[in-house]
Amino acid sequence: MKTLLKKSKEDKDYKFYELILPNRWDLIIPFIKKNPVIWVALTVLMIFYSVWAGNLTFFGFVIHLRYLFAAYLGLQILYKIDSRVSIGLGLFSLLWSANFLVNNEVKKAESLAIFAYVFLSIGVLWQFYELYKGRKDSEAKIK
Repeated sequence: MKTLLKKSKEDKDYKFYELILPNRWDLIIPFIKKNPVIWVALTVLMIFYSVWAGNLTFFGFVIHLRYLFAAYLGLQILYKIDSRVSIGLGLFSLLWSANFLVNNEVKKAESLAIFAYVFLSIGVLWQFYELYKGRKDSEAKIK
């Protein structure tokens, strides 16, 4: 494959796919760590958008809901987001689900009820983690 960019004599030649999909995650991770609100909001919006559109597709790739929830869980762990955010999203999903039931949109209401369950489960599990971490920190302060 023909090289597109050559930095200097010491550096290697970059191929086209290396420019589009870099294999050096150490360049990408700092951007993700600097913008947690953007990534969490984007993931949550994609989850709620999938209520209407089903599975999302980007450039022919299908993104299933389980991948979106895994991404949300990963962002939750990476940024140590407060557990109340997940619980709030779960309660919002339940209220929104009731709205769909009133309008006789049962499939959307069922999807949102499942979302609520997942968000509430993530929130409760994260609260257990925060409780454990809080006890561990308080024991360390006592010693």
